[in-house]
Order: sequence, then C-alpha cells, then structure tokens
Amino acid sequence: MTYLLDDFSRPEGPSLFGTEWIAFTDQVMGGTSQQQITREEYDGVACLHLRGQVSLDNNGGFIQAALPLIQSRYLFDARHFQGVHIVARSPQREGYFLHLRTKELSMPWQHYRAAFFPERDWTTLQIPFAAFYPVSTGHALNLERLTRLGIVAAGQAFEANIHISEVGFY
Repeated sequence: MTYLLDDFSRPEGPSLFGTEWIAFTDQVMGGTSQQQITREEYDGVACLHLRGQVSLDNNGGFIQAALPLIQSRYLFDARHFQGVHIVARSPQREGYFLHLRTKELSMPWQHYRAAFFPERDWTTLQIPFAAFYPVSTGHALNLERLTRLGIVAAGQAFEANIHISEVGFY
C-alpha cells in the first residue's frame, strides 16, 4: 500500500499532504547553481518539474525541491512504511537523490541520502529506508520523527531535468 504525499493533481497550492513544496539551491551557502520548479503536465501526466544548472563553483553542487513533513507541530511517523515511493522520468539517470531530515538534525547540511536512477520514460521506483545513509551526522535515521523529504540533483555539474508524478511512502 502506498501513502501518497503528492500526485501533483492540483495545479497550484499545497501538496496532498497539506504542505507547500519549497525550492532552494546551494546559493544558501555561496554556490551558483540555478533552478526552477513548476507544476505542469508532461505526456498528459500531472507532475512537478525540477530543472536547472547544477554547478560545482564556490563549493556548491545542488538544487532541491523539498516537502516539509510537519503539520500542526506533529512530525511524520514513517515507522509503518518500508521506504520512499516515487514515480519519475528524466533524460539523465545519474545525479539524483532523495533526502530525508529528522528532528534530531540541527544543521542545514545534515540529512539522510539515497540515490535513485530515473529512466527516460515514467518509472515507479521504491527506495527502501535501508538505502538511506547519514550525511554529516552520527544520528541513526529516526523514522518516527521525519521533518522533510527532498528531491535533489547534486554531486556533479550537469543540466538537471526531472519530472515527478508521485511521491510518498510504501
């Protein structure tokens, strides 16, 4: 069973989960990457389109679309799920990651990361929580206290271009 956070069926406004997608880049720390996120249709499928130029200049290297998982001060408890469900397509298979953040993380660069590899055509991917590894933290991933899920293009200089039609937990 899949719990959808968003299927992008609304042309604007909050996700199915009830929070708004936010966009940010390495510019928050001096980088020069550029991005744009839009809700649109691709091949008749409603989706979120994350695109932009990922640059490694000035120690940069990422663009991100993130969905806060906090509602009314309640953190998201994902203990009853096995991982992240995503339906995506992209002309580039490499350079994409899912990020999870938890209440235990205090610095903006701390997260849990898992790579995923979209195909040129729409593909359903299920990334188990066991595939996520900690970045800049010694804390174990606490599924009971999730605060944010991010879709990230990072780690190499490239023209990111990814469409996401579903994101949630399975």
